[in-house]
Amino acid sequence: MKSFSTKGIVLIVCLTLVLVGAWRYRAGRDWTPTLTINTPHYTIYSSATPEQTETVGKIADSLYDAYGAFLSSLNLSVKHKGIHKMKLFATREEFRNHNLITDWAEAFYQKPYCYQYFSEEERNPYHWMIHEATHQLNQEVANLSVSKWVDEGLADYFGSSCIISNRLVIGTIDPNTYPVWWLHLLAKSGDLEADKMNGSVIPLRAIISASGGPNIDESFNLYYLHWWSLMHFLLHGEAGKYRDGVSRIMTGESDVEGFEKHFGPIEAIEIEWYAYVLELKRKEL
Repeated sequence: MKSFSTKGIVLIVCLTLVLVGAWRYRAGRDWTPTLTINTPHYTIYSSATPEQTETVGKIADSLYDAYGAFLSSLNLSVKHKGIHKMKLFATREEFRNHNLITDWAEAFYQKPYCYQYFSEEERNPYHWMIHEATHQLNQEVANLSVSKWVDEGLADYFGSSCIISNRLVIGTIDPNTYPVWWLHLLAKSGDLEADKMNGSVIPLRAIISASGGPNIDESFNLYYLHWWSLMHFLLHGEAGKYRDGVSRIMTGESDVEGFEKHFGPIEAIEIEWYAYVLELKRKEL
């Protein structure tokens, strides 16, 4: 029996990936919504129940309103207005069968649609949608051009906020949301330098610069925890003294130089942020 050459094996693997990708792309195109609803700010194409779809619409509109109020509180303006688009799948299985996504993704934004499923088994079935819809608003409403830590930090900030009577109350932390439910992974020892050594804290300089940290594919929960907690700290920590700086980094100065210009030396901020994280953990979120 002849053995395959390395080139032959590579060719087979590539062809398999292409076929699988083509099948999943076709599956995504074959999806047909069972209903469409329009809200003041969204058109939602859905295969979920009418009740689930209507509730998602209410939460999405609440996010839109909260996002606009947030921009106003930072003296930032809405750059674009219009109707935004969503695709809502009935189940996680259906969502995955009809979209080409990474194995861990529970929702995603790809202009012009925000894609998600109704997470019926979760206490907060909307947080994935809110996270990705915030990315949508970052791009389509605020027209942001910022570093990853800001874009993801804002999405985490809104996505982890509590929903009370179908209204999003930003800044109030819901422990039944991602990435908050992984908070135990962050700052394990209570000592900043020790936690850098044991890998439960990524130096903030690596977070801001997106360079020098651990492999993100192997530590993505930890990265999301840093993005979320840093944004929450800058907006609410130290009696709000860094809040004005957030408005400035949202206009584009979000690299290391811009961070230190508007907040101060990263290593000094890191000490304050770390204390804030320990306080969040003390509250047993």
